[in-house]
Amino acid sequence: MNRPAWARAVAVWVVGLACALALYFALDAFFGVGLLGLLMGFLAFSLAGDLLLALQNERATERGHTVEHNDIVGRRGVALESFRAGASGFEGRVRLGGERWHARSASPGVDEGEAVIVVGRERLTLLVEPVAQHVEET
Repeated sequence: MNRPAWARAVAVWVVGLACALALYFALDAFFGVGLLGLLMGFLAFSLAGDLLLALQNERATERGHTVEHNDIVGRRGVALESFRAGASGFEGRVRLGGERWHARSASPGVDEGEAVIVVGRERLTLLVEPVAQHVEET
């Protein structure tokens, strides 16, 4: 189930809005909190969420969860979708070590579920080849 990022963002926003409205009506009905109380509660939960995200980010940074160019070249992944012709090759998404990456291949015919090998990287786009083709060339 691959939804575009904007669709996921809209879904999260709609669910968040529905939860906020439900919270408002529940607090107002049971405690008579009103709109000011809802806003103060929203501010408190927002600050708590920001704090948790900042702590998680700090822990991830301490663990060194960054991918260097040399660490990723030669690793194998799996195509999450069939690659389509793009402006500079055939483009699609791959899963590599539990992460999703945008990928580009000079070779046509990278199909969903096919094993690929990373031959390079340009910023946040991996350059890949099908494993079968890479084995034939070497």
